[in-house]
Amino acid sequence: MKSTKRKKRTQRVDEFKNNFHSLFESGMKISQISSEYDVDVSYAYKLLEEIANQNGVTRDYYLEHEYVHNNNSSDCDRKNSYTHYEEEHFKAISESFDNCLSDIKILCQKIKSMRKEDEENNCVEKER
Repeated sequence: MKSTKRKKRTQRVDEFKNNFHSLFESGMKISQISSEYDVDVSYAYKLLEEIANQNGVTRDYYLEHEYVHNNNSSDCDRKNSYTHYEEEHFKAISESFDNCLSDIKILCQKIKSMRKEDEENNCVEKER
């Protein structure tokens, strides 16, 4: 069951990587493309380097052109677009950080529980 899920996920990510460049060039945003292929946005940003290498561009190409699709945009439009990109990227990073914090809290609870059990076991052994 797990291997079937893993294969589907791998296939989805492969399709995402193979189709990303053409969809991006057509005007879609990174978040839209990742949503279309059900790939987490933060993971999509991690894959940009690999995708860029496959398509003969740099990762920065995607980041710089994320919201600026019209070369005739005024400097003000570009500044606003880039700020929007920064906000979305910050949001994705913040979400990943929140997930890490949640995992850390769970680990701390498990460690506390294990220490408590160990202390209880030591007390029982001392009573004997």
